[in-house]
Amino acid sequence: MILDNYFKQTANNKYILIIFVILFGFFLRAYDLSNQGYWMDEWNNLFWTNPQYNFTQSNEIFLWGELAPSPYLHVLKYFFYFFGYTTENGKLLSIILGTLCIPASMILSYQIKQTNLYLYSGFLVSLNIFLIWQSQEVRLASFALLMSLINISLFITIFNNQFTKKIFFVSFI
Repeated sequence: MILDNYFKQTANNKYILIIFVILFGFFLRAYDLSNQGYWMDEWNNLFWTNPQYNFTQSNEIFLWGELAPSPYLHVLKYFFYFFGYTTENGKLLSIILGTLCIPASMILSYQIKQTNLYLYSGFLVSLNIFLIWQSQEVRLASFALLMSLINISLFITIFNNQFTKKIFFVSFI
């Protein structure tokens, strides 16, 4: 591989490159955020995830009023509760979740093939225009991708018997 000789020179080069790829992806997701408008479904997400509703009211609203899965809406609601109920914070959550997809995809790529290809996959995920676009909107896509990547990664880990029995049962409780 091209990067194998480069990484043999110093061990810190790999970590610097990983941090660069993640920060580059974050920059692309956060760039020109204020010029983006809101679609009607984004306004619906903002309206239904008002932190003034209690948990029971929110569950009823999420069950009957909104088509997005309720775990995402609960995460969005409690993000608003802790950081303020503003439209910018809704987009900030999507940017954070979209940025977390980069290291999650790198981990999954490394689990599949233990080479330096995970850096290329992380770079491709950070440059993916659709993922950048979805990370700039208050939508489910970034959350769903992150949960899917974590799910697949856990499945591969369990399948390869890398968990002890104690950690295996704790992770599903």
